[in-house]
This record gives sequence, structure tokens and C-alpha cells, in this order.
Amino acid sequence: MAQVPAGAAIIPKGGRECVVVGRTIRRGSRGIDVRVWVLGEDGQPSFPTKKGLTLREVTWRELLPAIQVMLQEDDSII
Repeated sequence: MAQVPAGAAIIPKGGRECVVVGRTIRRGSRGIDVRVWVLGEDGQPSFPTKKGLTLREVTWRELLPAIQVMLQEDDSII
């Protein structure tokens, strides 16, 4: 069974899945991983799926303002 990163946020997704947001270090660069995990019988995250995104922290900081704008925009443009 995979281990959820220490200090990670666990957000219920519905059904037998959740989204885990945690810090990671890869090749010396700090990053943030946002990934769908499957819930085990005990209701806790059991293992990660391929659905997710890992980016360097600086990239997340650059993306967050754009994501906030998208969340505030009128849905009529979709």
C-alpha cells in the first residue's frame, strides 16, 4: 500500500476516490503533486492513480492566479 505524503491534504471526490495534494521532491526540485487516490476498505487513501499533475512550486504559483480567474468567470462562455 502506498503512503500518503506527510502533511498532505485529502479532499473527498465521491465514490471510492479522493484527491491528495502533497509536496514532493524530484531531482532536487520541490514540487506539489495533485493526484486522485483510490480509497481502501477503511475509507483511507490506499493507492494513487495515474490521474494527476505534479509541477514545481514556482509553476503552481504562476498558475494559481489564472485558475482563480477561471473560477470567477461567467459560465456562459463555456
